[in-house]
Amino acid sequence: MGVEFDYITTDYLDVSTIKRVPDQLRAVLPLVESSAGEEEQNIYIDGLDKEQLASFPNLVGLSDFTLEGYLTMDPVPWFDLSDVIRKIDKQIIKFGVCMIDIGYEERNSSQSKDAYDVVGLRLDRGKVYFLYSANGSLVCADNSYKREVVGGLIHHLGLDVSIEDGEGYFKLASQGRELKITRSGLFGKNPHGFVFELEEQGAGKLVEKLRSALDYLSSGKVITCSWRCFPRSMESTPYQDNLFEFFDLVRRQPLPAESYDLSVSIMASSIDDCEGLRTLCKDDDVIFTPLVGFNTSDKYYGEIRVRTTKEGHRLWLTLKNLEDIEMISEATGLEFKEF
Repeated sequence: MGVEFDYITTDYLDVSTIKRVPDQLRAVLPLVESSAGEEEQNIYIDGLDKEQLASFPNLVGLSDFTLEGYLTMDPVPWFDLSDVIRKIDKQIIKFGVCMIDIGYEERNSSQSKDAYDVVGLRLDRGKVYFLYSANGSLVCADNSYKREVVGGLIHHLGLDVSIEDGEGYFKLASQGRELKITRSGLFGKNPHGFVFELEEQGAGKLVEKLRSALDYLSSGKVITCSWRCFPRSMESTPYQDNLFEFFDLVRRQPLPAESYDLSVSIMASSIDDCEGLRTLCKDDDVIFTPLVGFNTSDKYYGEIRVRTTKEGHRLWLTLKNLEDIEMISEATGLEFKEF
């Protein structure tokens, strides 16, 4: 790959100044290509309140998101969980997914917020699924105990799932409703995570099934309780050309939550999106957006990206030839320093 040299502008720049840079370089270099919109940005924001969520900027390049609402845990808010099922907009579970998760300590394990087992519900395309996932508990480590717990859970909830035992392993199967194994060994052996389609039921009965599963599986310690919504593929949907409209529908839901976490993926369609990205940055966040690539000779290539932080925007310049810095600085009228 060779040696590369990195520089950064000494001053913060406004968007209008940044947008002039590609044309300024074209005036002195024959091979200049705009690279805006070629790199997806992934941003995670935690601990939002309702006001902060409502003020989230409309970013044209939004390509994916997950919004998670956290509920109180002591006691488990069963009424609020019922409220989520009752109030979720049908458009959301037609073109996206709503999941309810309860993270807990397994009855014979010692767990924390870093690794815990989960039971929950998945609302998706007009169907409701029960979900179970062991993570960091004795269920994961001991196959005989896993068989006892998973088999006991299926029997306890009356799920129409059969268990097929083999030499040193077991597998799950369903002849009727949809069953998906999410955590297991090779070829679905000794599963410790699955999603199973439930018969259509009201919110009260669904939450009661969730409560029954938690009582059976947990030590009594609940670690997290939340709902989360995200889109499925936006192709052939009313939102395929404007995912932000779908996000806006999700965030306006009258669903209970103490706080929110938001994960977004953004494909910056133009440098104008950079200012919106800046509003998302916390103290230590840095977001890079491609601006322009260029050849300074047959041998040497360079590129400029916009480096966005909470304080503002600077240009990040990468060169293969150290001597090209003076030419780039003169063409753009900007002062760079080595980083």
